[in-house]
Amino acid sequence: MHEAVPRRLALPILATLAACPGADPPFPPYEEPRAPAVRCPSAPVLVNGGTNPAPDPGATCVQAVRDSALPAVSASATHGWIDLGERTVGEVVPFPVPPGTASITVIEQVVDAAARMTIHFASGSTTQTFIEENAAVVAELRDPAGFLVFTDIRLGGPSDGSATPLFFESYAAVTGTLSYPNTSAALEVAASGVAAGDWTVRVGDYGYECALAGSPDPPAALAGFSCDPPGAGVTPFAQGRYRVFVLTRPAAPTGSAIPATGTLDVAFHLVDALAPGQLMPVDAASAPTHAATLRMVDAYAVLLSQAGLCLGTVTFLDAPDWARSRFGTGVSDADGSACGEFSQLLTLSVPGQRTLDLFLVPRIGSGSATLGIDGTIPGPATVNGTVASGAMVSAANLGAGTCPAAGGPVDVLRCGSDEVAYIAAHESGHYLGLYHLTEHDGRHWDPLTGTPSCRTSCSSAEVSPAACARSTTCGGGPNLMFWSFDPLVSRGYLTAEQGQVARTSPLVR
Repeated sequence: MHEAVPRRLALPILATLAACPGADPPFPPYEEPRAPAVRCPSAPVLVNGGTNPAPDPGATCVQAVRDSALPAVSASATHGWIDLGERTVGEVVPFPVPPGTASITVIEQVVDAAARMTIHFASGSTTQTFIEENAAVVAELRDPAGFLVFTDIRLGGPSDGSATPLFFESYAAVTGTLSYPNTSAALEVAASGVAAGDWTVRVGDYGYECALAGSPDPPAALAGFSCDPPGAGVTPFAQGRYRVFVLTRPAAPTGSAIPATGTLDVAFHLVDALAPGQLMPVDAASAPTHAATLRMVDAYAVLLSQAGLCLGTVTFLDAPDWARSRFGTGVSDADGSACGEFSQLLTLSVPGQRTLDLFLVPRIGSGSATLGIDGTIPGPATVNGTVASGAMVSAANLGAGTCPAAGGPVDVLRCGSDEVAYIAAHESGHYLGLYHLTEHDGRHWDPLTGTPSCRTSCSSAEVSPAACARSTTCGGGPNLMFWSFDPLVSRGYLTAEQGQVARTSPLVR
C-alpha cells in the first residue's frame, strides 16, 4: 500500500506566453544529457477522424473491460496479446514468453472488487487512518527461474529504483498496468531479450493486501496495517476479480532487443465547447490543414524524435456533443477517482485502436496550475476505452503567440502551439512508461541512472526547472519529463535510456 507519484505536468510559476515577452531563454550553464533525435523517413499522415462515436453514458460511471488492439498470440503470431481471462486476487497465473521478446506488459481490469477501503497504519503509539480507492496492481511477477521481478507486498518504495528489476509507483483504481523492463538494471539484463519461458503473475489489488494484512500470518511488509471490513453487499477483499492480459513486444532482429526506432500512431480528441461558445480555433475537419495544429504536430514530432520515435498516423476527432456539453468548457482535476471527470473523459478513447490518445481541453480545473494529466504510468497500451486510456492536455494556448516557420526549432516561450505540443509530449512520455526525473519534493527520482537528478539542497522550496539546470547534481530541469514546466528552461530533452523505455511500449510499432 503506497502513495502514488503524480502523473501530471504542473506550472509552478505564471509561465504564460505573456511572461517575459521578447526575452531569449537562457541556455543551461552545463551540458544537460540528451539523446540525438532520430531522422524520420516520412512526415506523419494527418487525418480527419470525424466525430467520436462514443454513446452518452448518462450518469453511469463507465468502467467497461476492453480488449487489446494487438493480434492474439497464436501458432502464426508468437507475440501480441495473451488473454489470461478472469482471475481472482491471489491467484498465480503462468504465461509464456517466447524467445526474441523485447518487453512484457501486464494489464489488470476490474470485473468485481471493492471500490475503496478504510486503511489503518499503526506505528508505535500513533495510528494513521486513510481512505483509498482500490488500486488495481499486480501482487507479484516472477521470471521462468522463479526470481521475484516485482512485488507490491512491501512498505513504500525506493527513492531511486534504478537498481531494482522493475519500478512501479503509479497506483490507480479499476485499470492497472505493469511493464518490464523499465529500470537501468532491467534494461541491462534484458538487452539481449526478456528471459524466455513460463513467467507467472499473482493477481492483486489493495483489497488483496488488506486481506493479507488481516490474515493469521500477515507478511512482514504489512505489519501495522489493518483495514475495516467491506460493507454489506460489497465483494470481500480476498474475492476481487480481474481480467488479466499480457502483451509481448517482439525484439529487434539484430543488435539490442529494444528496437532503435519505432512508429507511434496518435489520436488527438478535440474537446471544445458547443457552438457558439467554442474556445479552440480548430475542429477535426480543419485540424489537418490548420496552422495551429500543423505547428503543434510538427513540434510534437520533434520532441518525440529524441526518444527514437516517429509519428505515423495522426487522427483528429471531435468529441460528441454530449461530451462537449459536459467537458467542453474545462475538466476538473479535483477528483482523481475512476468516476471523476478526468478518468471518465479518457473512456472516450476509441476501443480497438492502437493509438496513444490525447484529449485537448480548453482548460484544466479552475485556476489550476495543472497543464496535463496522464491516466497511469505506463498506460494500458493498445487497450482503449478504459479510465486510464490516454492523457488530458490543456490547449488553452493553442494557436496563440508567434510561432517559428515550418521546420523551425521548438519555441515554448513564444509559440502557444509549441507549448501544447510540449505538454502532450510530456504526458505521452508517462503513457509510454516514463516517470518524472525528480518529484517536486526533491526526494524521489526516476529509475534510470542516465537521467540527472535534483535534490532538496538545490532549492529552498520545491525543486524547480531553473534550480535544476545547473549541474550534474542539480540537473534535469530542461528534460521533457521534469515534474514542472518553465518556458525559460524547459527544452524537452530525453536521454538514451528514456528512449529505450518508451520504445518497449506495445503501442510502438
